[in-house]
Amino acid sequence: MLSGLESPALRRCVNRVALAAAIGVFVPRLAIAQAEPPLPLSQILPNLFGNTIVLAPRSTPEVPSHAAHFKPTPEQLKTPEQFNQQIVTLLSTFPFGSSSGGFTYTYDPSLGTFSRSSESFGPLFAERALTIGRERGSIGVAYQRSTYDTFEGKNLRQREINFYIQHTDCCGKVQNGVQSPDGTVLNPAFEGDLIQAALALDLTTSTVVFSATYGLTDHLDLGVAVPLVAVDVNASIRARIERVATAANPDLHVFEGDNPDEHTYAVSGHAAGLGDIMVRAKYNVLTRRGGGLAAAIDIRTPTGDENNLLGTGALQTKLYGIASIGVGKLSPHLNAGYTRSTHGALPGVSLNNEWNYTAGFDLAVSPRLTLIADVVGRSIRGQGRLIEADRVFDFVQAGPGGTGGTGGGGGGGGGGSGGTPAPRPAEHTTRTEFRLEPGNLNLAVGNTGVRFNPFRKMLVSANLLFALTEAGLRDRVTPVLSVDYAF
Repeated sequence: MLSGLESPALRRCVNRVALAAAIGVFVPRLAIAQAEPPLPLSQILPNLFGNTIVLAPRSTPEVPSHAAHFKPTPEQLKTPEQFNQQIVTLLSTFPFGSSSGGFTYTYDPSLGTFSRSSESFGPLFAERALTIGRERGSIGVAYQRSTYDTFEGKNLRQREINFYIQHTDCCGKVQNGVQSPDGTVLNPAFEGDLIQAALALDLTTSTVVFSATYGLTDHLDLGVAVPLVAVDVNASIRARIERVATAANPDLHVFEGDNPDEHTYAVSGHAAGLGDIMVRAKYNVLTRRGGGLAAAIDIRTPTGDENNLLGTGALQTKLYGIASIGVGKLSPHLNAGYTRSTHGALPGVSLNNEWNYTAGFDLAVSPRLTLIADVVGRSIRGQGRLIEADRVFDFVQAGPGGTGGTGGGGGGGGGGSGGTPAPRPAEHTTRTEFRLEPGNLNLAVGNTGVRFNPFRKMLVSANLLFALTEAGLRDRVTPVLSVDYAF
């Protein structure tokens, strides 16, 4: 029955079915999304933090409307911008596989034939100095799926990331018969209340990368990698009122619905399409058995839609050096370089320059099996980190049945008593939330896996990527599968 696969017509049919299945992962949901233009994925978090937390209107003679009076500060809005920046940086700059492929050859003039230049199949997320060989080539496809678990060590699904939003300075003095800000959140006292915004984020990406490499000479390889990316974002904020100032008057600030104390706002989105295409070149400067020295350049082009987190919106150029050597069945390697980026097109997000390094080894366990292990590191210049820090909030306790205003009625006339209440002392409360700390963002990812040659010149690779640092946006373990064929 398996012999029937030798039929060219049947093989074409199988290939068409496989292609249709691959396209089906990305196209149907994208087509649905096009029917009603959704909120761009890059706007989901800023929208949640900046526009959705509103309270039930309170329009009475004693209490003015408080709907939409709780707004994050510009400093707090840096947090969703930082999320977007890290999502763009990490998702859209995910490392592609080695340009030289698993099979590398050198021409032996004494025999007039090509021979394997290494016993191992090489690394997957690093480069070795060997080139694929003159008029040799390889094609491949890789798939990786990431479900991000933590941000700066905080669990993304357990609402461990909290922000505290204070009431806006809406009132306190009267100008032309209208309440206007007085420069504090102490008058009227209801301005001292807080809303705790607890974030939950489910972020998943699936990436299929098609790649090809061709050896122009024994020393020069050219390659291209074309990613198709699908991103799913499900975000929600649980907003909970902390009545630090209006504990004696809990009906002043309430949410609509069954629970007056808290409300959950949720936004989700899906996007799929072309990512940032990369073209690359590698030149072998010095050849040694199983290795040598080489220089390489990778250029990522802004072909992905940065508004939907499919690309960076920036042109990135990575220059790096490669050193590798073969010691029997063991082949250690080292890559080091620098990536320069243009600013990018996404508002509030800039793609920074970075230093890159990769160090590891590959071990030829048998003629058909290679084990690989690497550490992939990045130091992103000026990216900064979000760290937890204490923030002090000032407030004044409002009296029972009133707003605690002192001047001009305080948006409600000090509880409707008609008199001016005695000033209450200012109090303080401390909460912990993220703030941006300037500096470099240092990231490191470990990689371990196998490369197997089932038959002829085909390679099947299975790898696991795992975060080595707590910094930034992390997926604890990312599986990567790939298939390559050399010709």
